[in-house]
Amino acid sequence: MIPCVVRTAYTVCRNCHRDPPTNGAPFPLVTLGQVQSNVSLQIDDVSAGIMPLGAILPEAEKSAMLDWLNAGAKGVPQASCP
Repeated sequence: MIPCVVRTAYTVCRNCHRDPPTNGAPFPLVTLGQVQSNVSLQIDDVSAGIMPLGAILPEAEKSAMLDWLNAGAKGVPQASCP
C-alpha cells in the first residue's frame, strides 16, 4: 500500500524502525498504519536531516517520501514492487 519509490526509501528507515524497533528507534515503520501514525514527526526529522540516523537517503527517495507524507500518506493499491 506504500508506493514503490517510497517503500524503497523506507528500507533505510527500517534498519532501526523495525518491529520491534532497534538502536533506540521509538516506533516501528513497517506497516502503512505505523507510518501514518507518525507522519508529522517523520516530515520534521527527514526534512531537518535528523533522520535517517547514520545513513544517507538519496535525494530522489527523500523527496518522494516527503511529497507522499505531505500529501497525507495515503495507501495506494499496486502490484508488487520490483
